[in-house]
Amino acid sequence: MNLHGFNLIGYMQSFSLYCPEAFQQEDWMKKLRKVCISFNLAYRYTFGKLLGKGNFAKVHRGTRKLDGKVVAIKTIDKIKILENPLNINSMAKEIEILRKLNHPNIIKLYEVYENELFIHMVLEYLKGGELFKQIQEKGIYLENDAACIFKCIINALNYCHIHNIVHRDLKPENLILKYYINI
Repeated sequence: MNLHGFNLIGYMQSFSLYCPEAFQQEDWMKKLRKVCISFNLAYRYTFGKLLGKGNFAKVHRGTRKLDGKVVAIKTIDKIKILENPLNINSMAKEIEILRKLNHPNIIKLYEVYENELFIHMVLEYLKGGELFKQIQEKGIYLENDAACIFKCIINALNYCHIHNIVHRDLKPENLILKYYINI
């Protein structure tokens, strides 16, 4: 009998898990990727164009090798983040919160990978870019477009508040739109 399996390695413990069918192993892996941190990002994804960067992280467009799905890969520099324990807590909290939330107006976190230098968050790819850049480019929004964006923001915030989550840094630079709005 052929067994299919993998090892789970945690803090001071490891487990070997096996199943008789390959499809069961893949089903387990899909579920584990939602809650575990994996190691080999390059095995599943390729990096593309740089989409943006901040103090601790860069975001690249990525592609899942299995099916060509476009994603955003947020790469956090561990050396920079380790300089301040508050940064570590903030990053861990971000991952924890994104794993819990499931709302059409909140970006989805698919998987988390870690190596010696970086933490990679595989996120939903949103084509519209930052709301701030769209405001700069377009200047004035039509009332209907502005109302639509505002409604999405309010719905997401309401969902977060119901789940006892407060954003604390809500600004157009931190709001990414699913689609580019043509005016």
